[in-house]
Amino acid sequence: MLAPGSQLAQVQGSSTASLLYAATIRTEIKSIKIANTTGATSKFRLFHDDDGTTYSSATCLYWDVPVTSGQTLSLDAEYDGGINVAKNGNLGFRCDVSQALTVTVYGVVQQVR
Repeated sequence: MLAPGSQLAQVQGSSTASLLYAATIRTEIKSIKIANTTGATSKFRLFHDDDGTTYSSATCLYWDVPVTSGQTLSLDAEYDGGINVAKNGNLGFRCDVSQALTVTVYGVVQQVR
């Protein structure tokens, strides 16, 4: 059974790939919003690693995707699916210009009975 969707994480990106969200229980990511709050284009990378915190080309979901000035990019689950993050799994994020992009993660976590 799943709990209602909620905001799971929100950070301003760094030029070094770092932890965005750490799952303490199985989680389904439904939506990721990435907003560029600067006057210039910035590129991002998004990573998913279910058994560690390796943020490299081996665990990337998106690589060097540009977000233009003032743009908000929505990465939304299609149909009734999403990114399933295992217990102890992680999402990582980086952008090429520190604090140029704000990333917000929404999803549902498995309820414990």
